[in-house]
Amino acid sequence: MQKTSRFSRLLTLVTAVALAVCLPVSAYAETETTEEAAAPAVVEEATQDNTADEAASEDSASSVRVVDVTIFMDTTKGYFESDPDNVALTYLNRAEFEETPITLPTVIANEGWEFKGWDVWGKEHFVLGADATELGTSGLGAFPVGSLVGGIYLYPIFMEAPKPV
Repeated sequence: MQKTSRFSRLLTLVTAVALAVCLPVSAYAETETTEEAAAPAVVEEATQDNTADEAASEDSASSVRVVDVTIFMDTTKGYFESDPDNVALTYLNRAEFEETPITLPTVIANEGWEFKGWDVWGKEHFVLGADATELGTSGLGAFPVGSLVGGIYLYPIFMEAPKPV
């Protein structure tokens, strides 16, 4: 019964994250605020000398893919030492092939639980031990089709501590 409950909770969390990541960002880009709708449109003339340079820089900027890294916490089983009340830590807009690793937070297990490591989901799925202090993210991000923003998700692995005899 308990394994099913844990699996169901993990599946629900993974599904919620997947839905949040897959929402089309472009749907929000079309929305105008009241002030923007009321403001008159301003048209500026672009000089011919700058037009080609601007177009080239826009093309290169629009094709840069970034990765958001989210580290979740189940506060019923443990907490981040640096931020006990937080349920997630996020590293936003990391370059897809960023060479600098992120520092993993120190996890403190609540009474009755032991922290065993990290369940890592991205382009690939793997497990890190509890002694891991860094995560290299280069090329690890999972990108929805057509998206320039990918994700890497880390979930702590806890096991019930053995009860004293």
